[in-house]
Amino acid sequence: MLSIQIQLVINRSLAGWLFVRLNQIFKLTNIVKISLLISFLPLSANAGNSKLGQSMNNFESTLSQTLLTQIKIVVQKQHKSPINQFDIVKVESRDWPNSALGCPKADMQYMQMITPGYLFHVKAEGILHTVHTSKSHAVVCGQSKPDSLNYASRKKLKLEESTINRVKAIQLSRAMLIKTKEIETKNVRLKSVSDASISEFSAQCKQNYFGKEKGYKVILSHEKLIVTFFSDGKEVVKCKSSTVI
Repeated sequence: MLSIQIQLVINRSLAGWLFVRLNQIFKLTNIVKISLLISFLPLSANAGNSKLGQSMNNFESTLSQTLLTQIKIVVQKQHKSPINQFDIVKVESRDWPNSALGCPKADMQYMQMITPGYLFHVKAEGILHTVHTSKSHAVVCGQSKPDSLNYASRKKLKLEESTINRVKAIQLSRAMLIKTKEIETKNVRLKSVSDASISEFSAQCKQNYFGKEKGYKVILSHEKLIVTFFSDGKEVVKCKSSTVI
């Protein structure tokens, strides 16, 4: 009987020690988690409040590399062999009237909703294609039916340097507009971007330009303000602005 009582006391002591130990471990784990969370808060806050950071976030949600790759994939379907030459000729901001992105098919019903996106004119292997996009989806409009061979699904397509520079030109122009006008990124819209030479704008530009002769004419809008920039993808200069009445 005595040995049973002793055993019960030992068991209770072990259970109590184990409870206290687990409670200490739980508290320590929570303290570590909270400390890590607090340490990352300033980084998150700075990224969200930075105008350049906001510009990056806004850009990635619109003209992202994912969208550009999607465009090349749907264009690839129009060709029987892999595309080696691919270039974006012009981009225009559009608000499509429905989920068909302005390119409805016969006997199909679409949701009537305003879908913000872009109208792309792209050239692949010397053939000009018109592509309508939302912020994440793309369709070739006014072209022949897709070929049965879909090379784009078998390998990752590499974007041409000219396409990358065009995107960088938009990004630099947007960042300059936000910096000089102290405006919010979400209110800035891309009107168009096209190939150009700085000689076409030298008399209109307000600052010295030290980039390449060939580059891109980027037109952005903010409410009633329309601003034209020139950039080669590395350097950018503001050329002219106007107000729409």
